[in-house]
Amino acid sequence: GDLMGDAGANGDGSGTWSGIRMSYNGAFSGGPTLTAYTYAPGSNANGYKQVNAAAFSLSAGVWNYCVMTYDGNNLQLFVNGVLQTNVTAAMATNYWSPLTFGTGRWDKGTTRGYTGLLDEAAIYTNVLSSDQISNHYLAAITSGSNYVQAILSDNPLLYYRMDNVYTNPSPATYPTAVNYGSAPVDAAYEPGIVPGGVIGPEVLGNSAMAAPINGVYSCVDAGFDPAFNPTGNQPFTAMTWFRTYHADDKIPPLLGQGKIG
Repeated sequence: GDLMGDAGANGDGSGTWSGIRMSYNGAFSGGPTLTAYTYAPGSNANGYKQVNAAAFSLSAGVWNYCVMTYDGNNLQLFVNGVLQTNVTAAMATNYWSPLTFGTGRWDKGTTRGYTGLLDEAAIYTNVLSSDQISNHYLAAITSGSNYVQAILSDNPLLYYRMDNVYTNPSPATYPTAVNYGSAPVDAAYEPGIVPGGVIGPEVLGNSAMAAPINGVYSCVDAGFDPAFNPTGNQPFTAMTWFRTYHADDKIPPLLGQGKIG
């Protein structure tokens, strides 16, 4: 399942995939792991490159802090503050698909739904250093540290804490997921999510809430905004905490961007 993603088939009818996704890969032969997909023509027969944090098997049923960075040429995957994979990868720019959390690779609806918990998701418009990523993780697990301030101090474009509480909104309105980052864009909890229904990572305290994703049709939808569409070799970083259990042999998205159709 996709933890976070911004990828789908191009809107020009060519069927070529573009964009990038960070996923929880329960089908990996070495055990559940973190996977990134970059899409660009010629990457392989299907237009994508799959990158696994192969040296690290994710622990089921516990929170994992996962980060993906991309500088236009190199893609890195971090788990719990430690670099796991650093590879060269190409990416075709995705101009039209929505940025989503908990689902991704949109074409004719989502095909990479994630089942599990998702919390503290952030997007940056620059590549965070290994030290910054390590410091974020240490701030989370160190008593007396301020994790939220550690994230905000590096100026995220988007930062969804998933702390909103369900208040029975109008049926015509989805509950809002507040963005604490610099972009003036809030997201929406899609049907199937009850905001504030579960507790977030233990290291962040009992006041931290998380988003329960049901794997059918529920996600946090950040919608469309020019800021979500990097061009050329523009760098970026994506991160989230997630907790899940082994599911099926699909590759559920943690974040995705794609077409609703």
